[in-house]
Amino acid sequence: MRSDNDTHRTGRRTFLRLAGAGAAATLLAGCSGGEGGSADGGETEQTEASDGGGDGGGTERTETSDGGDDGSSTEVPEFVWLLVGAVRTLDPGGANDWPTTVVAVNYYDNLITVDSEENRPVANLATDWSVEGDGNTWVFTLRDDVTFHNGDPLTAEDVAYSMNRIMDAKLARSSLWQGFVESGNATARDETTVEIETTRPYGPLLATMSQLFVVNSAVAAENEVDGDWGAAYLGKTVAGSGPYTLPEPLQTGDPEELEFVAYEDYWAGWEDDQFTRARMKKVKEPSTNKSLMRNGDAHMTSPFLSRETYEELDTYEDVTSLALPRPATWHISMHTRKAPTDDIHVRKAIASAFDYRAAIDNIFGGEHAAGPVPVHMFGHNEELEPYTQDLERAREEIERSAYTVEEINEIGLEHVYVSGIERQRKLSLLLKNSLAGIGLEVELSPLPWPQMVDRAANEESTPHTMNLWFGAEFPSPDAFLTLLYHPSNFGSFMTISWFTTDELTTVLGDARGTLDLNDRIEQYKTAQRIVWEHYPGIYIANPPLRIALNRNVGGFTNYGVTGFEGQVHNMFWEG
Repeated sequence: MRSDNDTHRTGRRTFLRLAGAGAAATLLAGCSGGEGGSADGGETEQTEASDGGGDGGGTERTETSDGGDDGSSTEVPEFVWLLVGAVRTLDPGGANDWPTTVVAVNYYDNLITVDSEENRPVANLATDWSVEGDGNTWVFTLRDDVTFHNGDPLTAEDVAYSMNRIMDAKLARSSLWQGFVESGNATARDETTVEIETTRPYGPLLATMSQLFVVNSAVAAENEVDGDWGAAYLGKTVAGSGPYTLPEPLQTGDPEELEFVAYEDYWAGWEDDQFTRARMKKVKEPSTNKSLMRNGDAHMTSPFLSRETYEELDTYEDVTSLALPRPATWHISMHTRKAPTDDIHVRKAIASAFDYRAAIDNIFGGEHAAGPVPVHMFGHNEELEPYTQDLERAREEIERSAYTVEEINEIGLEHVYVSGIERQRKLSLLLKNSLAGIGLEVELSPLPWPQMVDRAANEESTPHTMNLWFGAEFPSPDAFLTLLYHPSNFGSFMTISWFTTDELTTVLGDARGTLDLNDRIEQYKTAQRIVWEHYPGIYIANPPLRIALNRNVGGFTNYGVTGFEGQVHNMFWEG
């Protein structure tokens, strides 16, 4: 399989061009878009890599002027974007949420990236790939012009090391390949050819390679401590080949700011109007987000502000608010192994009491979710009906359960959500008020995101319910099924329902081992029905990607993959 060797990130060619100050670049939530636009999602070996179109797609960017009609010049500022959550680690092997993925795509390069129009894998570090034998050997050919920030050439040894360290150290990203790739299964055939052996055929492997960010193996090995594959070192510094470098190692694990300085020898090059310096600031308060954007002191928000905040931001002279379709689901996960939510009738009662209409109309927008896989992801099971509010049914389900209302309240229902985020608070209050309608009491526990992740590490500390936004981590329904409901992933924030069944485990394992895409989609649809029937979560909305940008920023790209929209190298200053 071949691709245009000059291809970089498809988004640089097929970017969403923001209009001038007189026009909004807002797309209505719920309209069809690039997510799942390709029927096959590009997952199998039959998919050919593409650069997104021979004509480059999109419109031409505006050249930075050295002297306009008034003789003035345009200076590109430092790009500032705002973060509401914590950056838990800089290690790209541990990047499995929005903040850490945004960090990874700016400091590192991934083996494969994603076509922003068709939501399928395309070339990046790898220019060609093929599958050999019985589908167990994947072979990738690499670019030969890539260097790390210290000047070392990036070779197949670095790619193999990056995969092997994730699997051996059991980093967060290992969940993508667990059961199919073992440590040592990635090897270099020569300097530009890497081979990845799977224990059995793995259909979504190509799609998952968008999450393999390559580290400098020599630097990581030099900084190993007690066989940690350099994890402690890479958690606070960078050894990448991406467009930006980190000037100084972090002194804390939860930085208030992160700096990004252009790597001058970046293989994809630089143009005069691109941002050579960027800064990520952690700012939770909506009022501060609005003030910084209104005054031009920040250029992009996070996607986790309230709907009202985005609407207000859109009224500012130099700010535009976007609502773009993407494969993502907002749901409230329910602990299926902890009393009283271990009883399916209690879970059904909670799901039947929840006010979905209020959540969609007043908090999220978008479409009513029907099961775990969003409507904008190919392979969504269209036969599933959304859960709806029905208080009479909710009371009947309590009657069928092993618990009375009094017993449930005596045990207590704890609901955890991310502190300091208005949308999270509103959703939690809506849950509390909804359950009050059937006599159930809920204890609300706002926590910082890292503490929520820690509590999800084992069954005992995981709360009864927790708000969970989940976007596609790679272009496949597998991202919403195996990552959330396969026992191999238990102990991560994604699997806080602790739900699976023998049938579901088998179906998901078989789906991953199926190379034929059509057969795999049917297995994913079966898996969705099993999940939907067991109520491990309240599936609320498939919301749009909401984000606000300074109108002078061009090149913003919606990839449909969590965090990939934060690639600053795609963007440029129009002045």
